[in-house]
Amino acid sequence: MAINSIGLGTSTLFLSVQNLKSQLDDLQQQLASGKKSTTYSGMGSNEGFAIAARAQMADISTFGDTMSNVGTTISVANTALQSLVSISGQVQTAADGSLESLNASGQTVAQQVANSQLTSMVGILNTQSGDRYIFSGGTINTQPVTSSDEILNGSGTQAGLKQVIAERLQADQGTGTGRLVITSPTATSVSVAEDASPSPFGLKLASINSNLTGSTTTGPTGTPPAETVDLGATNPNDGDTINYTFNLPDGTQEQIVLTATTTNPPPANSFLIGATSAATATNLQTALTTAVGNLSNGALVAASAVAAGNDGSHGWRPGAPLCWLLA
Repeated sequence: MAINSIGLGTSTLFLSVQNLKSQLDDLQQQLASGKKSTTYSGMGSNEGFAIAARAQMADISTFGDTMSNVGTTISVANTALQSLVSISGQVQTAADGSLESLNASGQTVAQQVANSQLTSMVGILNTQSGDRYIFSGGTINTQPVTSSDEILNGSGTQAGLKQVIAERLQADQGTGTGRLVITSPTATSVSVAEDASPSPFGLKLASINSNLTGSTTTGPTGTPPAETVDLGATNPNDGDTINYTFNLPDGTQEQIVLTATTTNPPPANSFLIGATSAATATNLQTALTTAVGNLSNGALVAASAVAAGNDGSHGWRPGAPLCWLLA
């Protein structure tokens, strides 16, 4: 009797056992790692889905990081902007409430505060979040604002704010009357005119209003603009007034009110009523010239500094009252 070999059967049984062992190893690995397979080929029909899902998960992670960075930048920017608002209030308080006496360096308390806060503002505007300047726009690696010393005093051929303010004031004041020309066209009249037209500098005529008895007014009209008051043959009465309104470079207005008086010498902002209307007109012209000079050396100085700051020709646009306080 022939005896068949058991090799084939044994081999088939062995392969089945090996296959079961391999499956058991895979299942144990899946349980331990939480993953179906460590390779895409092991995913079977889900291979394409796994690849797409992995890309989406990477995008979601990137979006999350971006949102976190943006949130941090917004938070830092918000804190910086709140600090700028606080500085503005501190400068305004110093400007409104401090004494005008000068210290050893020739500055008022308000000017010292403004200078200190300017340095703080520059530091805030140069705030970084990580390695990026948050107020630099697209040039994130470039410091957006130069130092406060260069802003005020310039650097090399670049003029600083102080020089810009000084040059603007020189242009606005002219010979000391805010670029206004005060004349007497006739024996009984007084005229005030701008020195050129068009001109961006100096005081500008807005209006003239007179209740001087017997007087007539004209203007502002002409090129350059001029306005005139003519007393005629009648002297004004004691207490009559004439009102001049001027536009300043910063967009504000100032008034000069002159009062006719019989008091000799006349008080401030008054003109003496003379024996004739011609003599009174001469006194009015003298009083107006003095008042315009005071305006040119007073309110015009501050308005000119604000205009210089708003021009932005020095590369930075500080707002009032900081710019004129630092002058």
